[in-house]
Amino acid sequence: DQQILVTTHPSATGNWNDVHIDLKKINIGDFTSYLVKSDRFEGLLSGSGEIANPLSKQSTFNFSGRADQFRLNNDSVGKLDLKAGYERSTGLVNAHVNSDNKNYHFDLNGIFNTLDSANIQPINISTTFNDTKIDLLEKYIGEIFSNVKGFASGQLQIAGTGNQLKYIGDIKLRDGQLKVNYTQCTYKIPSATVALRDGY
Repeated sequence: DQQILVTTHPSATGNWNDVHIDLKKINIGDFTSYLVKSDRFEGLLSGSGEIANPLSKQSTFNFSGRADQFRLNNDSVGKLDLKAGYERSTGLVNAHVNSDNKNYHFDLNGIFNTLDSANIQPINISTTFNDTKIDLLEKYIGEIFSNVKGFASGQLQIAGTGNQLKYIGDIKLRDGQLKVNYTQCTYKIPSATVALRDGY
């Protein structure tokens, strides 16, 4: 059964009340569809969060939990361990996602700037892959490639603004396959190393 429990308690650091939130098996799809239109997220979210000094411009929010039976665009990933933090004064969101599932071994750290300051990159995501399926990429490169398959290991950083993202890293690909939509030719890539650099 889904459950959301919200309580307040005196702060240990000031003369205000903090807010504590407990989540149990919340259907992720019930709220992510309003936040993200381009992808479909599914699964059951459980965990706890703390809002410190909620009425202040210095308020913070920290969450720790997990997503069970997680699916992204019909691809079954498994269990994700989640941590996130938000500081209202800076507008920064810090997120950490760890997946230790068959075919989906990855560790992701992300910083998102909700204030869109000119001095701080709005998005900065660092991901480490360890023999992770690349099928999920097809949605993002589908205009050029289709039938994308294979496994990737390595590190990838995505940084910048929404329309000017930079992809930097070194990825090792094995058992790769993709079809070029324009020519309808399918290419198999037994092994390759992809070096992504700023500017090219």
